[in-house]
Amino acid sequence: MGLISGSIPWCSMNLLGHRFFFRRVDDALGVVHTHMVAGFLGGFFTGIFATIDGCAAFGISNPGGAIDGNGRQVWVQVVGALFVIGWNLAVTPLILFFIKYVLRVPLKMKDEVLLIGDDAVHGEAAYTFEQMPLMERNGDIEEGTGSPMGSAEMQNRKNVDNERSHVRSEEVMA
Repeated sequence: MGLISGSIPWCSMNLLGHRFFFRRVDDALGVVHTHMVAGFLGGFFTGIFATIDGCAAFGISNPGGAIDGNGRQVWVQVVGALFVIGWNLAVTPLILFFIKYVLRVPLKMKDEVLLIGDDAVHGEAAYTFEQMPLMERNGDIEEGTGSPMGSAEMQNRKNVDNERSHVRSEEVMA
């Protein structure tokens, strides 16, 4: 169950995520795949593999799932998942319209700001593995590369990077 529930969302994100209608969806974090696909599969497989003893362990008097002869539970799980998907499709746009038109908060940054990037807007870059600290071995180690570098030189490099981000963010605000 875990292997399938982990593999199918991964495949949907990495294989289908760049095709069909997903090309027009801004889902940089893979929320559709990690929550909708994985959640649907988890509920579906729970309807199949739930046992009477497993339900009793959680204080539920459910007659189990399809594996214990209760095929109706699969249908209940699918209907529940479809309800949640429908609810999200209805409520999410309402929340976004409220934010955009009532609170007057823009939902998208200007194109000029998007071209500059997250590091200028937020003061930090996402997924920058080269800035992850390494354990110190023989003297100071430059972050992310594993090459020796003096502490003063490393601090100077960080200061230059911070100044660049600060200058870019000031240009965006102007």
